[in-house]
Amino acid sequence: MKKKLFFLGMATTLSILSFDSVAQNGLDKLTNLQQLQDQRNFADRETTHKMVPRTAEVQHLDSVYIYQYNASTATWDIVIRIIDIRYDAYDNIYHEKEQRKTSMGFENMTIREYAFEGINNSSRIKTRLDKSWNGSLYQNGTLWTYVYDHYTDQLVALNMQTADAYDGWVDVERDLYYYDSNGNLSEDIFSLWHADNGFMPNSKKTYAYNSSSQLKNITSYGYDYQVNDWRSEQRSVFHYNENGNND
Repeated sequence: MKKKLFFLGMATTLSILSFDSVAQNGLDKLTNLQQLQDQRNFADRETTHKMVPRTAEVQHLDSVYIYQYNASTATWDIVIRIIDIRYDAYDNIYHEKEQRKTSMGFENMTIREYAFEGINNSSRIKTRLDKSWNGSLYQNGTLWTYVYDHYTDQLVALNMQTADAYDGWVDVERDLYYYDSNGNLSEDIFSLWHADNGFMPNSKKTYAYNSSSQLKNITSYGYDYQVNDWRSEQRSVFHYNENGNND
């Protein structure tokens, strides 16, 4: 027996997530969509997983099916499925396979593999490797490497590389993260690799907080090489009521 959850996104896509049914309390913990996404999307730098061996069986994702609404037929059509989802002893997903639905059936697309490291009783993602199907086998495609400050446990860099023709790795982009004295993310600088000049700044975001460490605003910038300076482009502002809730 399997348990399934259904989620609509932007009224044009539908996700169906199937679980094994060994423990109801595990499902209760996963009924929030963001928690579900965190369980299988370790590219999210906010996700933290405790490095504690499993003492009792918990719910695990068995599969994820993504549907797209077809207006001409007024039906939901399967477009993607994620299967072969595997967990380690600490309930971290370390392997999953993504396939595309075609008229011939499901076609292999990508295998994602994750590796973790322990930091102060926590398990955090260390690398994410995407392997692409070339018609006969999976080849290395993209590698993300996460770098942490081992004193503060904070993510300080995220590097992305792609495989070259010789199965080596070529730098593509990098995110650098900076924090204020309260441990809040204050700046995120995104750079692109240029063969002649190394990493060059492309964009950044700055984050401001109130006295309660609640996010006040996020400002986005683009780098203007004509004047060699940052150019502000967009700002999101957050307001809170007397109860401290975002309104």
